[in-house]
This record gives sequence, C-alpha cells and structure tokens, in this order.
Amino acid sequence: MKHFRILILFLSPLLVLNSCSKTSGGGEDKPVVQAAIAIDREALTVSPSGVKTQLQLKASHRWVAVSDDWISLSKSGGDGYTGYQFIDVTVDKNPSNSTRKGSIEFSMPEVNKSIRVLVTQEGEVAATSIADFRKKAVNETEWYTLRGTITSIEGTDYGNFYLKDETGEILVYGMTSTKLGTNDHSFEKLGLNEGDVLTLCSLRSEYHGEAQAGGNKIPAYYISHEKGTTPAPVYRDTKASSTTAGWMELPATSDSDGLILLCHGMKIGSKPFRNYSAYYDQENFVSSWVAYPLERKSIGYGKRKDAWGLDPLLDEDIQPYIINISYKPGNGGDYVRGHQLPSGDRTSIEANLKTFYGINMTPQNSTFNGGVWVNLEEKVRAWAKDTGTDTVYVVTGCVTKGSETFVYDERGHKVTVPVGYYKTVLRLSKGEYTANAFYFEHKPNTDTDIKKYSISVDELEEKTGVDFFVNLPAAVGEAKAKAIEAADPASESFWWN
Repeated sequence: MKHFRILILFLSPLLVLNSCSKTSGGGEDKPVVQAAIAIDREALTVSPSGVKTQLQLKASHRWVAVSDDWISLSKSGGDGYTGYQFIDVTVDKNPSNSTRKGSIEFSMPEVNKSIRVLVTQEGEVAATSIADFRKKAVNETEWYTLRGTITSIEGTDYGNFYLKDETGEILVYGMTSTKLGTNDHSFEKLGLNEGDVLTLCSLRSEYHGEAQAGGNKIPAYYISHEKGTTPAPVYRDTKASSTTAGWMELPATSDSDGLILLCHGMKIGSKPFRNYSAYYDQENFVSSWVAYPLERKSIGYGKRKDAWGLDPLLDEDIQPYIINISYKPGNGGDYVRGHQLPSGDRTSIEANLKTFYGINMTPQNSTFNGGVWVNLEEKVRAWAKDTGTDTVYVVTGCVTKGSETFVYDERGHKVTVPVGYYKTVLRLSKGEYTANAFYFEHKPNTDTDIKKYSISVDELEEKTGVDFFVNLPAAVGEAKAKAIEAADPASESFWWN
C-alpha cells in the first residue's frame, strides 16, 4: 500500500508553445504579438482524498480552460497577459477504489494553441470497520486496513492513540511511519493531530482481553491521512436553553420549558471528552436529568474528591448552595446529597470536581442512596467496562411533579425532594445498540436485585414524559430505533450475566 502525495513536476523553463514573429510583405519587419502559452506543471498525481493546489499559467492571448467534472478551477478563462496568472485547482475525493485519470486543458482559441495538465488520482483502499476488526482473531500474520478519526493522542513517542469510525473506537498501541517489525518511534514525525482522518494497517492484537490495533510486539504502520476539516471537539463548558447537538446520550430539550441546559467537558489524556449535560430546573433547584457517555477510559483511575462546589455557568442565587453541609431539613425529614452522574463514573481530577456541583445533586433518602441506587450505579459501570462495550450512553433523572416534600440549602433556597428516580442506558457494541431502563419510587430500598425494576425505554418515557435518545433514529433509522426502545431488557442476556 502507498501513500500518494501530489507529484509536482516543475518545468525549467516553463513548458511553452509559441510562434515566431512575422513580417509584412515588401517592407520593414513589423512585430506582432508572439503566441505563447505555458504552465508550471504538466502532471498531477493526487491522493484518494483529493487536494487543493494552484497552477501558474502564462498566456499571451485570451484563454479558456476545461477539465473533468471532478476537477474544479477557480477561473475558466481570462485575457492575455505577459505575467503569471494563478488558477486554484480542487480535485474531489475519489469515491471508488479504482484509479481515475483526467486532464485540465488550457487553450488560446484565437491562435489555435493549447497545453494540457494530466491528472491521475488513485482509488481509496477498502478499509475494515472497527467493529469488524474487533471480531477478528488475534494474530501476527494478517494485516487489516483501518480508517477513522483520531480522537485522542495518548503518547507521541510510541504512537498510542484512539481511532474512531462510525462503528466504534479502538486503541492503537504503537504506530510507525512504515511497516517495521519493531517500533522506531517515528510517530511524532508524521505530524498527526486529533481530528485528522487516518488510514493505517495493523494486526489484530489484544491487551487484558480488550481488542486493540498495534501492540507491544509489532506496531501498526501509517498509510495516509487527511487533515481534519474542523478542529477536534473541545466540549467547552456552555449554557443554552436547548441544543441540536447530535450527542447520542441527549434526551429532547425545548426552548420554551424554562429549563437550562448546562454542558460540561473534560479531558481523557489529551482527548477532549464530554463530561455531562444537565437539564437544570431552577424552580425546583434540581436537574431534571443528567446525561453522559460512559466508557472504560472515561471512568479513570482516581479517587473521589468530595470537593462540593457551585457551577460557574450559573448565577449563585439560582443554584443549590450545598458546599459545607448537606441539605437542611424542610417539611419531610433528612436527605443526603445524591449524585445523578456518580462520582465513581468520573475519577480523574478535573472530571470528578465537576460531579460535585450542586446542579448534579438531588435530595435522596440515605437508605435509597446507599442501597438500590448505588447497586445500579455499580452495575452500569460494569456494563461500560465490559470488553464487548464501546460506549454506554446514560441518562439519570428525577421526577419532581407531584412532590410536596422539600428541603433547604445553606442559603435558605427551597429544594424539591423528588418522588421518583430513573436511569436509562443505551449500549453500543460492535456497531449495534441495545437499551435498558429503570424506575424507582423514592423511598428506602436496599434491594440488590435490580432486574425486577427493569423496563423498556418506551415504558420509561410514558412514566416520565421525557423523550430519550432523540439522536438514535439518525444513526440506525426510525424503525430500528423504535424497536430498540420498545424491546424488553429482560430478554437480553448481556444485562444480567
């Protein structure tokens, strides 16, 4: 396999077609305009991903240009000129696996002169999807082509990074600039960045039961890449009334319901990542729901910080102030600060600190919080860490409608005690989605058998009035999305193994 770059052939001097001066009959020589046309390149060899480049043209007379429909020019004609004229050339991405050939022809019709630039573009090498790559057996002989977006560069010396396509994400543990039997630490010289679309070749390897590309023994090797058309996502902390972001974990939002969408980011190594989105209800001083993606790498390996704080995206007077103590009793007894996004799901320092914002807390019965609720949280983390899981998308929420119970924060704000809690999980595994959902009445509960509380996403939507996973139809189609949300989780063995 080859990495094709633009082949620039400079002609010295410029390739020129011209005619000699003429004389008029029977008198002095009278010079006429010399017909000349020149171009700085006679051939372009272009990568499958296409290219934007520039040609330098000299034309003594009025000129026109024509090209194949997959080659675009910034100018299709112009007047004669003694100096250089610059023409921008855009070659589209080759949609096939076959090499194609075309040309750009510049001509001066008045003097019947022309010159041509030949364009050759290689076809795209067919790639194995990451989901299919995961299914392959570990081996040291069979190479696979992978293509995807670099989402996180974890180490530039050895070449460790995450690669993601539409079917999933995988760790590439070691990549070199060429095919080698050992790592020569050439990754950094390739100039790759997060957001770039990379094509590579790799053996199928494994680490602690998890599929990966590259490996300790034989590294993956570079084929080609395209610079990211947009920067890698930053996931800055932002506030909005609603969002059209295509994040899979998000439920529906509205511009007219008075709730505020708060989105918080973090980093995993050098990779920007979504921490969580909270749909904050300032009337009840709790978030209606908190949604977040969960993966093995996003959980981390740190410890709980207990750094209770305020969300900097909100004014202090419209959010719960529960920094020094838990909620003060209201009209219904004592309640503890219960996480919606668990602290244990985000253990890196930056990410964990944000889980202790008051907007991520609700007043929970201590027996419920330390009983069935924590049992479910631990189960969800286990699902995320399963080697067959790419990502689980989680929505945790509470129901305040109908509640007559309240507590106070440190500054005397009244905080509604929810009447119920729910959690729904959408699992992505090898390109396929399955879903599970749970609903609990808010009362003391130490049950370890969470299966009895499992319901379909459709049933949870009926109970809560929330439209979950609104971006799922775009990924799998309307009919399949409906089937996933209607499916009974009790019949899916993965959840209960």
